[in-house]
Amino acid sequence: MPEGDSSMRMIPPDAAGDGEAPVDSSVTDSSIADSSSLDTGASSDAAPDAPPPSCVGTEARCATDDLERCIGGAFVFEASCSLGCSDVGGAHCMELVPSNVGASLFVATGDIQITADTTWNTNGCETAPLPGSAMVVMQGGDNLELCVVRTARFTVDPTVRLRVVGGRPLVILASEYAHIDGILDGSAVGTGSGPGGGARGTRVTPASPGTGGAGVHSGTYEDGGGGGGGLCGAGGIGGDANSTAGGTAGAAGSVSWDLTPLRGGWGGGRGGSGGSVGLGGGGGGGIQVSVRGELRVRGEILAGGGGGEGANDGVSGDDNIGGGGGGGSGGAVLLEAEQVTFESGGYVRANGGGGGGGAGCHGRGDAVDGEDGRDHADRPAGGARGRSCSSGSNYGAAGGAGGGDPLAGEGGASNGRSDSNGGGGGGGAGCRGIRGAAGSLPVGLSATSPMASPGLRAGMIAAE
Repeated sequence: MPEGDSSMRMIPPDAAGDGEAPVDSSVTDSSIADSSSLDTGASSDAAPDAPPPSCVGTEARCATDDLERCIGGAFVFEASCSLGCSDVGGAHCMELVPSNVGASLFVATGDIQITADTTWNTNGCETAPLPGSAMVVMQGGDNLELCVVRTARFTVDPTVRLRVVGGRPLVILASEYAHIDGILDGSAVGTGSGPGGGARGTRVTPASPGTGGAGVHSGTYEDGGGGGGGLCGAGGIGGDANSTAGGTAGAAGSVSWDLTPLRGGWGGGRGGSGGSVGLGGGGGGGIQVSVRGELRVRGEILAGGGGGEGANDGVSGDDNIGGGGGGGSGGAVLLEAEQVTFESGGYVRANGGGGGGGAGCHGRGDAVDGEDGRDHADRPAGGARGRSCSSGSNYGAAGGAGGGDPLAGEGGASNGRSDSNGGGGGGGAGCRGIRGAAGSLPVGLSATSPMASPGLRAGMIAAE
């Protein structure tokens, strides 16, 4: 067999064992080796099968603090969640849950821009000039109504004052941002209360532990000063008139530090009895701003208490000149947003009002009113006593300063003469709460040192 001739076929050995192996030399099989039919191994597809899809439809999932969405069978980045991502109830970016009202009240559209000095009265919450999105909401289980204004974007322009009055605290819900570049003012002014603030004290027995008590009247002419209202700071006690007691001080702690429910401050007490006494200052209002986005404060947010009235000199026909009225307490301000930013010049205040002065002499001029809390960065001054008699005798006394730093109002001054009149006590400071996940707080305050600024506490917002 020629070497390398693959066309020859080998014949098996002779089964008979005769030693001869016959060869069929006449037969060649050129069809044995068919090169076209050789099996070169397991067959493979030119294009391998695609992996199964990792997701279906438009389902979402959380990847740490990111939200991913299924697109074309694969999860892709959709959003970074500033408050974290939650799988509870379906994957979603967590959002701020406002205090005192339901999260369902947020709306996705609307612009409210205050471009000129404006007054909102929450007694007419659902009527102009309040925006059409405003509504009355019952908060918690305390049967306290709120006036809730809803929008996507809220702005108070620079140099503009939005004044808020009425019997209901004000809540502003903004789904995108709120910029307070001017003044949002829920303060009491004199005997007029801020939104949801307590009325001036006119009762001998306070209407609540935070209301200042009326000064005691004794004999013909002696009248103690009214006590200051209290909220987060106690009011000052009314000044005595000789041995006749001034009004009791409104208590501190008459509201929860988390400001739920939201209410205003309490009024000061009147300075004794009769037509010439000073009436108590009104309580500062309740203001809440809740934002799913940035709350920026370049201007002022105010909820100061009203100053107590100075007693008049009796020329109206009342021979009994009276004591000074107690100052109203500051109100409550609650700010909460995903980012709260205080820029240079931005601040929030809720100082108590100063107590009014007691009258000094019949027909010689009225005593001076205590200063309103909204007008001062520190302690509002109490009112001066009335003028002395021509003989030089003076039967009046000065009012006490309102609370700020420190929180408590100052007690009214006393007069030890017979037939005298005490000064009104200063109102205690209100409460200020700030909650956020990011941003900058007012100077001197941090989330780790919540009492660095008196009457102001910081913390984290609730989200779900």
